[in-house]
Amino acid sequence: MKHNGYKIDNSGFFIDISYDGYVINFKRYCTTNPRHFHTPQKEVHVETVKDYLMKETSCNLFLSTSNNQGKLVYKIEPPFYSVGVDEYPSHPVKEEDLVISKPLRSVNSSAETIEEMIGLTNEHEYIRESKDPGLRGKVFRKKNLTLVSSDKSIDNYMRERNDETIKIQYKENGKIKGIFSFENPPANLRKKYNRKQGYERALQFLEKVLPSHQTILRFGGVSYNTDESWVLVTFYLTSNIPFEYGGMINVNVCRKTLRIVYYMEPETEVDKLLSLQEETTLISATKAKETLLSLLEVEAVWKEDEEKGCFTLHYQTNLLEPNFHSRMNAKTGELLD
Repeated sequence: MKHNGYKIDNSGFFIDISYDGYVINFKRYCTTNPRHFHTPQKEVHVETVKDYLMKETSCNLFLSTSNNQGKLVYKIEPPFYSVGVDEYPSHPVKEEDLVISKPLRSVNSSAETIEEMIGLTNEHEYIRESKDPGLRGKVFRKKNLTLVSSDKSIDNYMRERNDETIKIQYKENGKIKGIFSFENPPANLRKKYNRKQGYERALQFLEKVLPSHQTILRFGGVSYNTDESWVLVTFYLTSNIPFEYGGMINVNVCRKTLRIVYYMEPETEVDKLLSLQEETTLISATKAKETLLSLLEVEAVWKEDEEKGCFTLHYQTNLLEPNFHSRMNAKTGELLD
């Protein structure tokens, strides 16, 4: 449906016709009669909007740490998906850097082993191993521990597999990549360790699993979890080129026992991620923007404003459509999901 040559958003109708020609279902998706159309003060120039988007679109280089991990990626972000004609040109809000990281503290090394720091002792036994080649891991539980299930439900099955276990994920070279502890500390122990002590414990643990941490990490923050049973410590990888999702490493410490209950490195090897900052891009930021914006469609549509009780004219783009890409491999020019 259209008004004055412009499409009405979310409008149209559906007709279901039987084989013998009878209309058996009809539905109209937009009722325009009670509403009026608000004539914009400015004339619509779609090409002008495209020029504006080209100038205001941000195109930033990242080290990808999730999808397409281990690659230099341009993240291309035009400033709007939909904006009222009378509001154009609206200047995009620039994202501020939310992370103000600090250098790491120096702490005394711990004489404990990694196993002692996560609470894995000779009282534990190995109970199973992941058979997935992409997820190497082992699961441990204390010997002769009996878990009673009241029924055969999925919830109880998962509890039997996870309760009171320590899970260790390994890298291809056999070194530890992640720690997940589901052991519950004794109920009679009080929460005696604070955030400072948890932070120092996290640094002692990093000395064991990531010996180069002092040169490649910066402190991001420390807090308690919801019930204040853990100290949550965040670190960020340092890099000349920012990481797409922060290059974050978390270490969680139990406040009752000072044991490490959670640790996970980025999906891509830390050394590989840091070596990428020495590489150079083959595709310029300008070329990346031009390639992406050549696929950008802009049209003027009437959108219903329920508060004003009328339709207003908006510029709308195809940014949110499933086949629209907003990331590009900075070396090959390949558009990424």
